[in-house]
Amino acid sequence: MKLEVPALNSKLLVKWIIILVVIIALYFGIRKVIKTISSDSSLKNMNAEIKPDQLSYPLTMYASLADQLESTSTLLTTDEQAVYTIIKKMNTLSDLLQLMKSFGQRSAPNWNFGKVTLAAFIQEGMSASEIANINKILTVNNINYSF
Repeated sequence: MKLEVPALNSKLLVKWIIILVVIIALYFGIRKVIKTISSDSSLKNMNAEIKPDQLSYPLTMYASLADQLESTSTLLTTDEQAVYTIIKKMNTLSDLLQLMKSFGQRSAPNWNFGKVTLAAFIQEGMSASEIANINKILTVNNINYSF
């Protein structure tokens, strides 16, 4: 007795592949829109919290520090000491918020393709104990914020 193997319907297969590709594209597109909307609202909230009279440095310094933070991390490693050094320079909550604002959204340090905020950058690029060290630095500087 011979078993029948059903014929492969190539038109049906192509249709399913196209549907799958469209679903994946929609997923990533919607995800990007949601991230953009949430980052815009958090940026507005951040602007309201920054007190210009409590900033320790000129605005260009925060942009420079944000660039330095971005360069501390690669796909495989993060220079934790460099991150700690930059965080130690934050004297007030407004300093930290301005640094976060200057950082904006940048490339993620790992395989997460897309842009991330400073908080996500630190959370994705550092271990729990390293994040605890950052939070300890903030506490010592009387900054009521934690990553």
